[in-house]
This record gives sequence, C-alpha cells and structure tokens, in this order.
Amino acid sequence: RAWTLGDGGDGGIGDVRLRDRYKGELVTKSLGVRATFLWDGFVRGTWKAERKRKIATVHSTPFEALPKGAVGELAAEGEALLRFAEPEATTFEVKIAAPAASAAVP
Repeated sequence: RAWTLGDGGDGGIGDVRLRDRYKGELVTKSLGVRATFLWDGFVRGTWKAERKRKIATVHSTPFEALPKGAVGELAAEGEALLRFAEPEATTFEVKIAAPAASAAVP
C-alpha cells in the first residue's frame, strides 16, 4: 500500500507516493519531519545537510536499494543542493548510506 500526496490531478506538482512501510522513517522523536528525496514519484529516502567549517556535506539514506543510475543522479543533485545552500563552503561532499536496516524490504 502507498500513500499519495499530490495535486489532485490539476497539473500542479504531480503525485508523490510514500510506501506505507516507510511512514515511520519520516517523523523524528520531536515530531519534526525529515527531508526526503524522490525517485520515480516515490519517496525513496531521507537526507540531511551540514556544514563544518568550509566543508558542506549531504547525508542521504535510502529506504531500500535504489535502481541502477539513481545513485549517480542523487549524488549530482546533492552536490547542486550544497552549492546553492552553502555558498561559503569550499568543499562539497555527498555521502549515500546503505539502505536503512529498519526499513529493509523482505
């Protein structure tokens, strides 16, 4: 089962789907909502960015193994995000973790 968030078919942002088994991965203990990334219209993982001195890093954690080609595109988007969000940084790193163990697909 998947949850669908979207524009209701009126041509806006399009539909974004979240598989039911990953709902718990999106909310923090303090009820915040984690940043997510999409692949083919599905929420496929979370990410967070940080900067320490002049090094900006984005950490991405997929919920499950990503399709072939997705990792390279995710890394490119992550670096573009960092260059925009952290213009004072001189080094940009993208770290993509192994899929989250708690949400592994059987």
